[in-house]
Order: sequence, then C-alpha cells, then structure tokens
Amino acid sequence: MPPYRLEIGFSKKKFDFVSAGVLAEIREDLGIKSAKSLEFAEFYDISLDEPPKKIAQVCEEVFSDPITQKFFVNEPACKEFDLAVEVKLHTGITDNVAIIATRAVEDFLSRKLKENENVSYGRKYFFNGTPSEEETMTICTGLLSNPQIEDCKVIKR
Repeated sequence: MPPYRLEIGFSKKKFDFVSAGVLAEIREDLGIKSAKSLEFAEFYDISLDEPPKKIAQVCEEVFSDPITQKFFVNEPACKEFDLAVEVKLHTGITDNVAIIATRAVEDFLSRKLKENENVSYGRKYFFNGTPSEEETMTICTGLLSNPQIEDCKVIKR
C-alpha cells in the first residue's frame, strides 16, 4: 500500500486570498521583499489500502471543491517555484484536520480505516523569488508556523 500525497491549490481562475494575505504579511510585517510571489496549497498524506482509481475518487469527492480548487495526486500543486515550505504538526500533536478528514474518508468508503491506514494534514507555500536562508527561517518561524507544535520543511529547487 503506497502512501499518496494529495495537494490542493486554488484554481488559476479564482483569487487566492490566502497567498495574497501571506505575501502581504511577509513584505509588510517581516520586511522581506525577496519573495516575489506565493502560491498556497493544503496537502494530505494518505495511506489507504485502495486502488489508485479509488484514491483519485476520494481526492475529488472528499477533499477538493471543483469550482475553486485543483488537486494533484503525488505531484506538487504548483509546477514553477523557487522554494517551497511545508508545515506539519509535530508527531504526537493532535491533528484535528486529519481527524475530520479521516472521518470523511471513512464515510466515503463506507468503512472504518484499517490499523495501517491513515490521513495526515499539512500546509505548503510555494515561493517565487529567492529569500536568503535567514529570511526563509524568519518567514517559517515568524509567520508560517508555530515552532512549539509545528515543523517546517524547506524544499529548494
């Protein structure tokens, strides 16, 4: 049973208010101008004992809104970026979004998840522009995450 990564971003036809707000805070509150643009996505890491076609159905029916969002399975929601930051809760911290997502998947599948199946949640920020390593850490710890309960993973291209 391979794990699946589902990434959900805003459709290009819709205004991405989350990205606009975060980018404004980076520029205005943190004073970091090197981030040129930003695209936000939510992601779910899903381990289900189901065929890929069923996983795609779960993604489409449970996790995304076809009018305002686009979803991708095992590929990033944003294709062109210089830097991405993933934010996830530390292991052992209650993940309320994942609890609700698990219930939604169980409802869709009409069964309880098996012991080896699970769903976890995170947020991903795709940056164009090249913040320095110090600026990136300031963005991570000063705005995108709470280091007491969340991990930030920086992905450079």
